[in-house]
Amino acid sequence: MNSTTISVFKALLLHGLVVAVLVYSWAAPEVAPVKPKFKAMKASLVALPIPAVTTSVPNNDRVKKGQEKSEARKKQEQQKSQEKKRQKNLKKEKARLKKEKEKKQKEKNRKDKQAKQKREKLRKIQEEQERKATQKAELKKMRAKEAQRAVELEQLRSLESRRLENLEESEEQKEIQQYIAAIQQQLQRNWSRPPSARIGMRSVLKISTIPGGEVISVSVIESSGNAAFDRSAEQAVYRAGILAVPENVALFGKHFREMELIFRPEDL
Repeated sequence: MNSTTISVFKALLLHGLVVAVLVYSWAAPEVAPVKPKFKAMKASLVALPIPAVTTSVPNNDRVKKGQEKSEARKKQEQQKSQEKKRQKNLKKEKARLKKEKEKKQKEKNRKDKQAKQKREKLRKIQEEQERKATQKAELKKMRAKEAQRAVELEQLRSLESRRLENLEESEEQKEIQQYIAAIQQQLQRNWSRPPSARIGMRSVLKISTIPGGEVISVSVIESSGNAAFDRSAEQAVYRAGILAVPENVALFGKHFREMELIFRPEDL
């Protein structure tokens, strides 16, 4: 520090002490004055040299740079404020978009759930329809098989019935033929051909009998054209009297109660 600066500092310090004393004297409470006891001193005022105050004119470049820095700070603060506001708005927009996205996703999930439930319901309905259709088809197929089996069984029964009937008829026909052969032999023994009988003559008689073979009537249903030949055939039946008919009532009633016999000369 130079001497001028030291002098100025001392002067300022002295003035400060004086001002402090004056303020303290003004603010201090009033007390009874005490008469001080002091010794007389001689003082003399010393005039200090007043330093020359030099004023410097600010440099235009420094002022301009300060203004630029100030404007730069303001601009930077504005940018920070705008960026903060933009970030806040961006955060709000992100939150809004997120909320909207969640809402859309929730709505989509709801619709997907409804669509899934609808598909599941339709699937169950379709499965039930298919099950019923399959069951109906199986039932129809089973009924068709049963009907076919019934037809086949009926056919078998019919075939068996016809076989038995044929067998019975065969046995019956065989038995009938045996009885007819016996009756014809019986009639041959009792038939006397007239002298007018010729080869090729034919007389058909209808004979009625009762159980046991007794003859009750004889009639010519087809004449040979020779009355003597027809009468000889009738007389042969009456001479036999009782014919060899079966004891089976059913067989007798069906074939021998009324029977037709043919008389031919070549048969004798």
